Amino acid sequence: MKNFIHKIHYSKNLSIIQYLLRLPLWFVSLFYAVGVWIRNFLYDLGLLHTEKLSQTVISIGNLTTGGTGKTPVTAEIAKIAAKSGKKVVILSRGYGGSLPLDEVSLISDGEQVFYDAKQAGDEPFWHAQNVKGVAVVTCKDRVKAAKWAVENLGAELFILDDGFQYRKLFRDLNIVLVDGHKKFGNEMLLPAGPLREPLSQIKRADKVIVVNKIPYDKQTVRDCRAYSIYLIKQFDKEVFGCNILATGIHRIGSKAPVMSMKNVYAFTGVAQPEFFFESLRAHQHNLVKKLEFDDHYAYQKQDLVDIIEDAKKSGADIIVTTEKDFVKLSAYIDEVSLDIPLYTARQAVELDIAGLLKGTVEY
Repeated sequence: MKNFIHKIHYSKNLSIIQYLLRLPLWFVSLFYAVGVWIRNFLYDLGLLHTEKLSQTVISIGNLTTGGTGKTPVTAEIAKIAAKSGKKVVILSRGYGGSLPLDEVSLISDGEQVFYDAKQAGDEPFWHAQNVKGVAVVTCKDRVKAAKWAVENLGAELFILDDGFQYRKLFRDLNIVLVDGHKKFGNEMLLPAGPLREPLSQIKRADKVIVVNKIPYDKQTVRDCRAYSIYLIKQFDKEVFGCNILATGIHRIGSKAPVMSMKNVYAFTGVAQPEFFFESLRAHQHNLVKKLEFDDHYAYQKQDLVDIIEDAKKSGADIIVTTEKDFVKLSAYIDEVSLDIPLYTARQAVELDIAGLLKGTVEY
């Protein structure tokens, strides 16, 4: 089903059967469109209230469903914003975690992490572990969370993770990420397409980031640059290019990347897994098997046991997953026998963050 939906959303060459199967999705998307239009219309008129804080708010989001690189980009922006000397807090909805979403939860104060990935959700927990000096707070009511953070943490600058559709909180800088290769797919609304809002709503963005996640060569860079120029002309926005680079795979507990070719058993539960698998191939690893779970999949101990057994049967030398997947498995590492070594694939972000934050954050 996941592969079918992805093809419906992004492929330009659908079969007649696939077109026919898309029809009921298109019908449902009409009702979704009406709901989105009414909501945005009420906000535009001021009939739905937008709260403005005295603290700086930066929103990072997208118009499509997941997989545009928000998590690593949010982390890098938060790290740079923290250099301003202000108390920076990442606000997240906490999707996928077991903590009550209508309550404010302090995942990290910037130094200590108070919950595990299962409780906090994979993305908030990953930020808590990897963005030191920056607090992470979850609640579906980000206004409530922000006011709590001001009162209890002395927050001065907020990074609103996946916040483009959250119009209840005013933002001083509204950033939208776009996949430089998948773009906006078939440009249809959910569930017939990947759009969470009509493409016209990009007008609310202050700046746009075109993300390249493919292990890139000159052609991929040219493609993203050409698309950036198109967006500038089409929407009159300031557009920045961003490369998310695979920096190699690292064994758990080691900082040194694996350089030699290996037979790899790869698994992940992210929105667009093909970029993860492609990065492994680009580093000359032989994928003996790849396994896909649903986005934000809640791993259990038995999943890890089954993966290890399947990897042994597949003739793999090592097992590789993403850092976002690993944070949800880390609680089980000491409870299972790792007959095959487990590695994580790491990434680095190339982005002109100084230019992106110019006029909003001084550091």
